[in-house]
Amino acid sequence: MPPAAAPNSGLDLKAFQNLGYTGQWFVFAGFVVFMWFRLARREAEAQADAELGLVPDEDGADGADGADGAAGADEKTEAEAEPAVAG
Repeated sequence: MPPAAAPNSGLDLKAFQNLGYTGQWFVFAGFVVFMWFRLARREAEAQADAELGLVPDEDGADGADGADGAAGADEKTEAEAEPAVAG
């Protein structure tokens, strides 16, 4: 048997359930505000990086695919490689 509140006090289990639902809306609203600030900050950082020329490569070499990019770090490109000496 559920606990009974005093008659005509307005404090029954349904009242606390409704207060819980009301509290959830404040949590949801806080999350929306938090995410808005977070996304705005990310956009501002991306724009600042683009102005500084720190744009990630188009081929996915920025590490977003989970690879750390360290495997080919010691390899030189053809332009950097030493020319082959014939002879």
